[in-house]
Amino acid sequence: MARMCSIFLPLAVASLVLLSCVTTAKVKDPNVQPADLVGYTTWKKVNAQPLTGDPFNVLGQAHGGADAIGEIYINEAGRAVSTAGTGFPYPVGTVIVKETYERSATGGKGSVTQITAMVKRAPGYNPTEGDWEYILMKPDLSVGSRGQLSACMACHVAAADRDYVFNNDRTTVK
Repeated sequence: MARMCSIFLPLAVASLVLLSCVTTAKVKDPNVQPADLVGYTTWKKVNAQPLTGDPFNVLGQAHGGADAIGEIYINEAGRAVSTAGTGFPYPVGTVIVKETYERSATGGKGSVTQITAMVKRAPGYNPTEGDWEYILMKPDLSVGSRGQLSACMACHVAAADRDYVFNNDRTTVK
């Protein structure tokens, strides 16, 4: 009996240690709600200058098309990857928000017409498209649609740089 305990006790302790490591290492799958995005303009701004036009001719009418102006923000979870441009894929919990503005009569930013977000979900959410969830919102952050949106996925799968995210003009803004 003592021999049996001397064999099984260390195995049981090792199993508990490993189990606790696995449990604490899990990242909770974020269920981002529009209320979670309030204040996103205080997050890291990704683009140094407002994004204008459609330099890669991929937008079509998405994000306001070629005449729109955009500003992009990223939360703390994805900031290091976005700033360094390395370490892909983005970690679970990354939220990227894009404001789309109409172009004013003078050529500058007019009013916000749409807000879109990408949320990096836990592995298994949508593995063929990088586990991203897409959210289309009105300027007041009310949701128009969200989920595995085929129009969003088609463009991001076909033309995005890394991890289904467009990385042009990723200059850091302080």
